Amino acid sequence: MKSRAIPSPAAPIPPTELPAAAPTAVPTAAAIEAEKPPTPVPAPTRVREGSLVALEDVETPPRIATIIKPAYPPLALRARIGGIVVLRVLVSEKGAPLEVEVLRGARAGLSEAAVEAVKRWTFAPASKSGVAVRTWMTVPIPFEP
Repeated sequence: MKSRAIPSPAAPIPPTELPAAAPTAVPTAAAIEAEKPPTPVPAPTRVREGSLVALEDVETPPRIATIIKPAYPPLALRARIGGIVVLRVLVSEKGAPLEVEVLRGARAGLSEAAVEAVKRWTFAPASKSGVAVRTWMTVPIPFEP
């Protein structure tokens, strides 16, 4: 059997030197922003009168111009039934209520009375880019006996 030379553990191993790293600059937020491509801006779209626009996208929301108080149903009044009816109203570009939906109703005919009253209201229409548009709005109608 041949013997192999085993290095002595006492013999020091020469350290290897690593090349010195060049200092690197940490990019700043401004430098990172400057490297990003510019965000494309969508082309402005023309809004036509009467277009349906979401309430959050209009510049001027619709406003109530004329209020007709709802007739309190006699049965609800005698029973001292009250509540708040919440309606969703589609206001036209002319300020008329086109559709009225009940979001949260009340019993004893209060919801129906609220809908009938709001159908006779008038509104100042919403506008976007200076043009009158249709939009939905929410209207609470309180009933207190």
